[in-house]
Amino acid sequence: MTPDPQDVRLPSRLEASSAPLSRFDRVFLGLAYGAVVPVVGFLAGWWLSVPVVPERWVFAVGVAGLVLGLAIDVPLHRWWVRRGYGLDGLALVALCGFYTVLALGFFMGVPVPILAVGVAVGVFAARGGADVRSAARVTAAWMALACVASASFALASPSTPDDLEGMLALPFTVTVPMIVALICVGGVALVAAQYWLTTATARWWTRLDSAAPRTVHLTG
Repeated sequence: MTPDPQDVRLPSRLEASSAPLSRFDRVFLGLAYGAVVPVVGFLAGWWLSVPVVPERWVFAVGVAGLVLGLAIDVPLHRWWVRRGYGLDGLALVALCGFYTVLALGFFMGVPVPILAVGVAVGVFAARGGADVRSAARVTAAWMALACVASASFALASPSTPDDLEGMLALPFTVTVPMIVALICVGGVALVAAQYWLTTATARWWTRLDSAAPRTVHLTG
């Protein structure tokens, strides 16, 4: 009989760290850790070069930063994977923040795609034996900060009402009070959804492990 998701106990960090990594774990951790240095190299090369090189060279400098990041990352790959799910709490908070900010910037201030970070953190918590509620609080807190940043950009731009009308083909005039209401309702909904997605993903993944045993197993 499959356990109820509310009664499922995730593996402890000791149990998770002592288990050998599966192929999925190696790919998942390699992407989670390994993308940080190349992305930082690309963004640093891009933005730091803007005031000092001609515009036509900015992209090339960004690519050079990406290549340098990859060169640094290759010898570190085994170290990343060897660490497994054993990063300390502050490092995990920083990693979650990195991908939250990256998603917010990539999607031009729209916070909805950041929900994918909650799903990834849920998988990380399930595989690594982290406290799910603590992980969910972290993802929800980062989502709240992203919503505040997105709201600040929207309210600071005088073209936001027109942008919404054109993008959504609205038959009525969008006013600032409407935007404020949308920000409040949407922000609360996104924060709640992020918390739920993180916990639900972790428990769903753990149930999947219990139904089809993998490297990391349930105990009890």
